[in-house]
Amino acid sequence: MSDFFDRPVGYWPDAFTRAVAEASPRSQFFKLTLATAIEQRNDVPDDLLVAADVASVMDELEISVIPLAGDLDVPPAFMHAVYRGWRRLGLRGLLRVAEALDVPLAAFFLDDDGKPRLDVRRYQKYRLVAPEVTSLGEI
Repeated sequence: MSDFFDRPVGYWPDAFTRAVAEASPRSQFFKLTLATAIEQRNDVPDDLLVAADVASVMDELEISVIPLAGDLDVPPAFMHAVYRGWRRLGLRGLLRVAEALDVPLAAFFLDDDGKPRLDVRRYQKYRLVAPEVTSLGEI
């Protein structure tokens, strides 16, 4: 494990964040992180979390909004807003979605090649939906 913390962190701000992001949803570390986020009601997206691209992961896994909302026990309208980028998730929400989809948290930020996912909603009022751009209105 000391080897892990000696590697460059790349996209992540520090080694601990990378460890959380890359943890398997089935691991004890992931479950402990989720329990802590739930206990602390950590729901506000910070500068890193706001870039999470839940929609791309759902598309890749061919998961629609309604089944995922059912798995998370949230209204489909809420998940639809997350999918469209009208609502951003904090750590607790992202961890719950990662657990439901059985993907590490990093999947929302980096693609399979390790490149950051493009989610321009962080800075603009549009989302690139290859190959077309769809207006989202006010964020």
